[in-house]
Amino acid sequence: MQLDTVYHEPIAFASKNESDTFRLLSWGTESSRAITCNGISKVISHNLEVALRHLRPLVDWDSVSIWPEDHPLHSSRNAWRNFARNRSETRMNTHSQWKPVWIDSICINQDDPDERASQVKLMHEIYQKASVVKVFLGEEALGLGVPRLTDHGNVPVVLVFLEQALRNIEAQETSLASLRPVHDYAHRSKLHGLPKPTASEWDIFRGFLTNAWFQRTWVVQEIVLAKKAIVIQGDWHIDWDAIGKATAWYAREGYGMPQGIREAPADAPHLQPLADAANMWKMHQRPTKRLALLDILKDFRCRAATQAVDKLYATFGLAQETQSIEEKGIHALLEPDYTKSVKTVYRDLAKFLIIEYGSLIVLSHVNGYSADRSNWPSWVPDWSLTKPSSEIWRSRQQTLFRASGDEALTMDLSGDDDVLVLEGCRIDTVRIYGDKLKGSGFGFVPDKQERDFVSTAWRIMKSRESGTQVSQNSGMRDLLRSFIYTITIGLQGPNPWGEDTDEALADAAQWFSQYLGKSLPTVVTSSGKWFHGKKPDAGRFHQAFVHACKGRRFFTTEEGRVGVGPEFIKEGDSIVLLFGGQVPYIVRESEGKHRLIGECYIDGVMRGEVITGRNDGEWGQSKERFTLF
Repeated sequence: MQLDTVYHEPIAFASKNESDTFRLLSWGTESSRAITCNGISKVISHNLEVALRHLRPLVDWDSVSIWPEDHPLHSSRNAWRNFARNRSETRMNTHSQWKPVWIDSICINQDDPDERASQVKLMHEIYQKASVVKVFLGEEALGLGVPRLTDHGNVPVVLVFLEQALRNIEAQETSLASLRPVHDYAHRSKLHGLPKPTASEWDIFRGFLTNAWFQRTWVVQEIVLAKKAIVIQGDWHIDWDAIGKATAWYAREGYGMPQGIREAPADAPHLQPLADAANMWKMHQRPTKRLALLDILKDFRCRAATQAVDKLYATFGLAQETQSIEEKGIHALLEPDYTKSVKTVYRDLAKFLIIEYGSLIVLSHVNGYSADRSNWPSWVPDWSLTKPSSEIWRSRQQTLFRASGDEALTMDLSGDDDVLVLEGCRIDTVRIYGDKLKGSGFGFVPDKQERDFVSTAWRIMKSRESGTQVSQNSGMRDLLRSFIYTITIGLQGPNPWGEDTDEALADAAQWFSQYLGKSLPTVVTSSGKWFHGKKPDAGRFHQAFVHACKGRRFFTTEEGRVGVGPEFIKEGDSIVLLFGGQVPYIVRESEGKHRLIGECYIDGVMRGEVITGRNDGEWGQSKERFTLF
């Protein structure tokens, strides 16, 4: 195919069987623009149109002004010389540019659902064959007032951030940053040779990372499978490897925000939306370029896709479960079909994951039941929607929780496609619950709502105890220990404590003393008495409990247990163990069936204590069949 434009030279497009070397073009935004392709009108995105024009050299390169080598931004004069250059540095050879280019939206008939379904199973072959993937981020943004560097736009500032990260990677690792609390941003940035947290340069870096391209679903496969990738913004060309390495370093050093969040908090304006880029780099670095399907879906959930079913179809070239697609074909439950509804595609996906893994880990990804989603099966995650809370059961490799012990999955799909029948046992009932924890899910300094959440949860916790039990120091300590384990979901978090329980409790006691003060008994806030010799870090505890409890509620049960669970829980909901699931679940009965409300954490249940007791005859629970709809 050829693209007809105002220029005299056409662009040649590659076919899927192209034997010659071709390039692949990746772009981000979706706003539409009409073009004429082989005499036929076709709608493409505005950004794609700009990218196509940008691929061409100008009509007469002899008329283009080339930077002299003493230009202040010439790559030969700057630290980014090894990974970035400006188009104005070299007079291009016009004829060397004419290679076929693959562009999904043009080379695949978007109006033919059968062709699209056939092609999505083959896209990884195309991405792997391309000699280079060219990522077009659009025109360069104008400078924001930083002298000299932004005389030619914002990209030079971005290049400095990338170069400093690469420099830090090459340098010997320093442990000096760990000598201060994790939220001492100024100390951390100074050690790493970075601007102050309040410097305006961080806003420029954020502007680069919030480009729509980084957030899209299909680009992950393009970049992970690429032999080579070049990122283009305006006249600047940047090697993708530099961006990938640098963003992964910033994320590892604590400069990132949770995936899906673009705006930094007021108390940490330098934090960056690094996850989209850093996750792609981590995938690209894997020798096989493949991950577990569920892990990819979790990443894609925070990305954008024009059609929700592509959250699945874009995984085929990356998932371990589909790596033999050429030899063995694809499982019938995953067969791409653009005529199916989103609910059907996601429901079949959930069934596949349960069968493939032999476990119920996919249930940890459900959005939570609400009345306005009554037609959606409660056991099926909707991957087109972000999930407000993190998963308690995070991966199949996680061995921290074994709530259902060694009880094997027993499943019946019944005659209704929207129904899942599971075996399990009922262990308790929700009694009292507090407000949902809102917020961004990150940061180190609590706001009022976060302080109120902990204060209310603590009052609920104490209300279940009787007088003398908590009046003694040992009783109060055990109570606090249980409380902290619950609101951090077993001492997990972005910076987990591992087996160092005392250090975790010291951090928590410091947080209570610093932010709640007289709201707790003196014995609880006297951290030195309990945790002598520790260096408590209130920020670390804060980060852990907010990450664990965001989008959840603290609750107590009829049997006197405490836990955290989904925002939609109600008094009287049943707490059950579903065999094949390593966490407890909350369900709500309706006309003999059950809606899955979501997973939960309950102290004293997570390591199979109830199952062990039942097997030993200490519990009266018997096996039940739960019909989830």
